[in-house]
Amino acid sequence: MKKIYSLFVFTLLTSFNYWSQCNQQVPLQVVNPSFEGTPQKHVTPSPWNTCGLTPDTQPGHWGVGLAPSNGSSYVGLVKGSSAYLEGASQQLSGNMIANVTYTFTIDLSATNASQGGINPSSRCGLNLYAGNSICSTTSLLWSSPIINHLSWQTYTISFTPTQNYSHVYFRVFGGDGGYLLIDNITPFVAQGVNITSHVSGASENCSFNLSGTVSGSSTDSVVITGGFVETPLTANLTGTNWIAHLTFNSPGTQTVTATSYYTVGGVQYCVFTTLNLTLAPPTSAFSAVNVCENQTTSFIDASSSSGQETVTGWSWNFGDGATSTLQNPSHTYASAGTYNVQLSATTNNNCTGTTTVPYTVNSLPNTNAGTDFTINCINPTHTLTGSGTGSYVWSPATGLSNPNISNPVANPTTNTTYNLLVTNSNGCTKSDNVTISVDKGVPTVSAGNDFTTDCNTPTYTMTGSGSGSYSWSPSSGLSNSTIATPIANPSSTTNYVLTVTATNGCTSTDNATITVDKGLPLVNAGTDFTTTCLTSTYQIDGSGNGSFSWSPSNGLSDPSIATPVADPLTTTTYTLTTTGSNGCSNSDNVTITVNEGFPVVPVINDLYLDCNTNTGTFTASGGSSYSWSTPSGIFTTPTLNIDYSNLVGDYVVTVSAANGCQVIDSSILYIDTIAPISNAGIDSVITCSNLLIDLNGGNSSSGSEFNYLWTTNDGVISQGNTTIAPTINKEGMYYLTVLNSNNNCLKLDSVWVGLDTVHPIANANLDSIITCNIPEINLSGQGSSMGDFSYVWNTNDGNIINGDTTLSPLINSGGTYEITVTNNYNGCFSSNLIWIDEDLTADVEILVSSINVDSIFGVVPYSVDYSWVGDYGSVVWDFEYGNSSTDSNLLHTYDLRGTYTVIITLTDSEGCIAYDTVYIDIDGREIIFPNVFTPNGDKQNDLFTFRAERVETFECLIFNRWGQKVYSWNAPVGGWDGRSFAGQKLPEGQYLYILNAVDRDGKVIEKTGKVMLLR
Repeated sequence: MKKIYSLFVFTLLTSFNYWSQCNQQVPLQVVNPSFEGTPQKHVTPSPWNTCGLTPDTQPGHWGVGLAPSNGSSYVGLVKGSSAYLEGASQQLSGNMIANVTYTFTIDLSATNASQGGINPSSRCGLNLYAGNSICSTTSLLWSSPIINHLSWQTYTISFTPTQNYSHVYFRVFGGDGGYLLIDNITPFVAQGVNITSHVSGASENCSFNLSGTVSGSSTDSVVITGGFVETPLTANLTGTNWIAHLTFNSPGTQTVTATSYYTVGGVQYCVFTTLNLTLAPPTSAFSAVNVCENQTTSFIDASSSSGQETVTGWSWNFGDGATSTLQNPSHTYASAGTYNVQLSATTNNNCTGTTTVPYTVNSLPNTNAGTDFTINCINPTHTLTGSGTGSYVWSPATGLSNPNISNPVANPTTNTTYNLLVTNSNGCTKSDNVTISVDKGVPTVSAGNDFTTDCNTPTYTMTGSGSGSYSWSPSSGLSNSTIATPIANPSSTTNYVLTVTATNGCTSTDNATITVDKGLPLVNAGTDFTTTCLTSTYQIDGSGNGSFSWSPSNGLSDPSIATPVADPLTTTTYTLTTTGSNGCSNSDNVTITVNEGFPVVPVINDLYLDCNTNTGTFTASGGSSYSWSTPSGIFTTPTLNIDYSNLVGDYVVTVSAANGCQVIDSSILYIDTIAPISNAGIDSVITCSNLLIDLNGGNSSSGSEFNYLWTTNDGVISQGNTTIAPTINKEGMYYLTVLNSNNNCLKLDSVWVGLDTVHPIANANLDSIITCNIPEINLSGQGSSMGDFSYVWNTNDGNIINGDTTLSPLINSGGTYEITVTNNYNGCFSSNLIWIDEDLTADVEILVSSINVDSIFGVVPYSVDYSWVGDYGSVVWDFEYGNSSTDSNLLHTYDLRGTYTVIITLTDSEGCIAYDTVYIDIDGREIIFPNVFTPNGDKQNDLFTFRAERVETFECLIFNRWGQKVYSWNAPVGGWDGRSFAGQKLPEGQYLYILNAVDRDGKVIEKTGKVMLLR
């Protein structure tokens, strides 16, 4: 059975040492305040006790459909008769304190449902009782009015108990058949202290009075805590009014806590309330006069404060990194601009206010007198380029066209420095200088010596000099007319003038004459001549004056005379050069043509025949007769026609000229018509495991000269149709063509690809259930079996014992199981799911007089009314000493003193077994505590409690190893679940308990011992 618990967590906003001196009144809570659980008839969510009756978890039953006011469910209470008043009870998280007022809220609604015996015309109300045990009605704390509204309304409940109570009991009252809906119970909050002078979020000075009231005449004191100077501060308390004066050092948001301490029954308690305020700082202000940069300014403080506070401290930040703590400081800014000047004013209570004001420092004019300049012959004057916003004054005024404008014309006779002063609209001034230099000196110049050029010395390097740039005139015949030493090569005698220009633009000139002597000597190479087979040499008839030289010298008897004998091997043009005394040369040519009568035969290329080219010719020319010598015979025609019938080999031709000279040439005939090998491979099949397959033409001809092409009419080639192994993805006929690129011969082959992608049958069959009667079952899957098939079962949340590769595996856990059937031939598979439910648990709880307890006490003869709640099934009671029963409800009487263990065993309809136990102690005065308990939630030894009888008053205290009290309870039916007062799990280890009790005879019982907490 799944139980859902809700826990309210209370967080302290503020803590201080005073609270450790009292029992702080935290809100009292109930577990599962919104009745969260699965909607059921006659069942109320745990841990609410139904006090022997049968409330219902709603909505969804008896026609009730109202949505919950909080969470997902709520409880309905029926008023059946004067003795049948349904309700819900449980122990609070702590004890109510007598004479302390508590407040909480609860949501209530009526209903018009009319099923299950509900009378929609009869209405009910709700009573709240308090006591020190489950279902106790010791004190009636509150009664609601009769509830007539058909939707949720929230009721605020306020009550003041007269005793310390630990349990509450909500019970219906009103007309018979009335049905009341309850939901969303908030924690019980103790009331005690209020702040009346301020509200949260209000503004206040750093020093002020805080006042308020307290509820209850037992208040001892009111202590104020927070961020103020005197914290903690005990307020002046007069009756139910209190007042305190607070002084804060810092402004901003502050939280103040008022705690009321009061004593009830000799025990001190405390409650508190908090207040959030925004504290206002003093007003920070100042004044200052704007100045120019690099001038000193004075800042005048004008800060003020309110109330009794006075400003006693100042902190300045001038915005440029400089600071001061003077009240009225002075400061000099090095540059112009707007600076955020900040002043923080601090009062005598150390409360600080800050203000930031932009302060402008006026800039100086951006004065610029311009760039220094030199005047010379090129630029005899200069216009000054002064700039800056404002008025202008140049000094000295000598040599200026106007000294009061930005750009006067300057023409000084000597070097002069001018100063420009600019004054802007703010009265700020700035000056700058510019220097005008004077340079008008004339340079020196020399053009160098005169010179005569001839063929031995055809050029002359001029020797000009001077300081400045150069310009020769005329420029014809000079290598560069703008340098001092250009190379002169005039075609006739020329007088050159050199002009030198200095850097200041001033010029000077000089000249030099170049005389030219370059007359050419006479030359004649003679008459052209043609040599033949009869006349193979010739004496050239050259002439001229000066020395002789022939070129080339090949075939000449002497290349240094005018008439050498010529005998060249090929036609040659000879050049005769004569050189005069001035070194000048002259040339003439003569051509000797060689013609010996040999025929000229063009090159005859080799001939190739293949699958594309099946005919060709061998053709000779350039002669008067021809003779062919071939493997196929002797032929005398100039052209031979060739086809596949000719024999391969050398074809040699002899070409004869008319003068009897002969020339021999040859070529070769090649024939290649051999087809390549084409093998498309064996037939194959596309399957689920091979949706893409590669064809294999690997047994075809291979090599760089072979090309491959795959084609298909009904298939699909996805890639590689020009490779030896293409990839295909569809059945069909595929063709491979292999081409030999050397001889253009090709061959075709084909292959068939089939398709097999049929999926097998997979059926996991029907859902089933695992129970305590049948903890293991075999699944009964179905799948294809005619052929090669495999089976695999898988599960993520179940458990397969064995047989996961069969059709019927054995399992022992609920969950989802999946069978996968695979066709091992084609790789295709199918899957199917089945859900197996599981019911392996049962639930039973013993009720003693309609309540659930762990132990009871009595005095012989003592009768106990036993019943049970839980799952549907059969039960067996074991009362020890051979006493047993199979009745559902029975009354058992104990006639002998002793300790008894009652065990109920439930076997549900699925064969699952559940147990519950109750301990009975008859007439035993001694209080018995266990020495070990294990609060781990398994319902076995979860609670540290005692076994005794006739206990009238009771208190048990739990201490840790350092002597700190960690828990206590004062009800005989209570116990310790291993948690602290705040509900936190305590660590494992040994703890000390102290018991103080009084039995019905007035005997005082004191017991001390140790208990080990294990989880």
